[in-house]
Amino acid sequence: LKNLNWYENITFSRNIIPVFTDYTDNWDTWSQEEETLKNKTISFSPSIIASSVIDYDPFENFHISLNTKYIGKQYIDNTQNAGRMLNAYLVQNLSFSYSIINKKFKELNCQFAVNNLFDMKYETNAWVYKYNEGGSQHVMDGYFPQAGINYMLRFDVKF
Repeated sequence: LKNLNWYENITFSRNIIPVFTDYTDNWDTWSQEEETLKNKTISFSPSIIASSVIDYDPFENFHISLNTKYIGKQYIDNTQNAGRMLNAYLVQNLSFSYSIINKKFKELNCQFAVNNLFDMKYETNAWVYKYNEGGSQHVMDGYFPQAGINYMLRFDVKF
């Protein structure tokens, strides 16, 4: 189909810290304990990122776009601990747009978008705090969940 375009990309990477000193607060002694770690994956550095965009123009001034994004697992600190990790996720967005050109203005663009089309439950960021107390390690963490399926209607006017 001459009105169909498919764009894709993929990135494979390995992002390593050769030597890293991890500090953990000790609430009993009010000091910090150090641990030297070697060859650990950098936090928030997925080894796979991929994207696919399928664009289709079924008729003049009307545009349909399906955007797919995949992000591989990511650690939320530099210790490479599987218990402190964001899971991989795949999200798809679908949009429809129509442009009107007339004498009153140069262009009116109307767009309707459905984001997170399949209501994927995922997080894109997090924080972690480790501390030792009473001879054992404790971890506090928080995750930032993203919106489920959501809709957007947009109008752009060019004069």
